[in-house]
Amino acid sequence: MKLIISDLDGTLLNNESKVTEKSKETLKKIKAQGFEVAIATGRSFHSANLIREFIGIDMYLICNNGANIYNKDGSILKRHFIPINLSKKIIDILHKEKISYKAFNGIDVYLPTFGEVYDEIRKEHNLFS
Repeated sequence: MKLIISDLDGTLLNNESKVTEKSKETLKKIKAQGFEVAIATGRSFHSANLIREFIGIDMYLICNNGANIYNKDGSILKRHFIPINLSKKIIDILHKEKISYKAFNGIDVYLPTFGEVYDEIRKEHNLFS
């Protein structure tokens, strides 16, 4: 398999966080030549999938900094989670020190109550509360 993987922010996306028509057409040409395409990002599936839908080709998604890998149809291929006991220790330290974070459990994104949640984070992770 021939595979081309691209990051999003600062790579595939322009300064306005958009995929240009030129990039979109280039990816379609690459796909037509027999290459597989993947996006690798720290973003959530929801955010990366919106970009995949805009581009309009089947591609793999590597999301949450590699914690989740999705097939071209959006089904989960592989998950890499931090063990729950270690996660709890880390979160306890973050809360104690009032350090903002976002955590993903495979379904939901959790944000601490003491950190400010910016609208772009809400939109990226489909958070409405």
